[in-house]
Amino acid sequence: LHGMALVGGDTTRGPLSIAVTAMGLVESGKALRRDGARVGDDIWVTGTLGDAASALRSVLSGAATDAGSRARLDRPVPRVDAGMRLSGLANACIDLSDGLLADLAHVCERSGVGAEVRLESLPASVALRSVESSSRWPLQACGGDDYELCFTAARRNRESIVQALDFASVVATRVGRIVAGQGVLALDDSGNEWHPARPGYEHFSD
Repeated sequence: LHGMALVGGDTTRGPLSIAVTAMGLVESGKALRRDGARVGDDIWVTGTLGDAASALRSVLSGAATDAGSRARLDRPVPRVDAGMRLSGLANACIDLSDGLLADLAHVCERSGVGAEVRLESLPASVALRSVESSSRWPLQACGGDDYELCFTAARRNRESIVQALDFASVVATRVGRIVAGQGVLALDDSGNEWHPARPGYEHFSD
């Protein structure tokens, strides 16, 4: 599907354990890592969030599934070109497989910083825009399987980031900022803290 050989799988509960190693080459200093976020950075995400989680919820409940959301679940498109164009612009980056709050927490932990995320800023597809925020936010912030990029970058790079991603036909949205401290704080449209039942997928416990 993506022009590469599949030689392994994910590690999950079951009688068989499979380990996978990905290998590649990158110029020195050009890799997008988790440990470079700095206080004052913008937090960005590519694309829209929550579609795959919405589709999975519908499948598990037997409800009708939006075709676009189902495609995001069954055949996610990795943001390889976007990631390459962010090299030199982003300070830290991670792909969103376990959910925005959970994956951003990994960046914060490795970088020794905290984060504030504005839930009303999370980009939603047309299918999700009509969903009430109380149902939409858990899908967008915690659902996972989006495989979009979450990255941090200095404010001075805003225009350059938009231009760079335009060449990759990708739209990115600023959804928060990196702050001093630790952990990820999610804020609703009134500025109040929002506490989900779970921030994202937890390996070996789900």
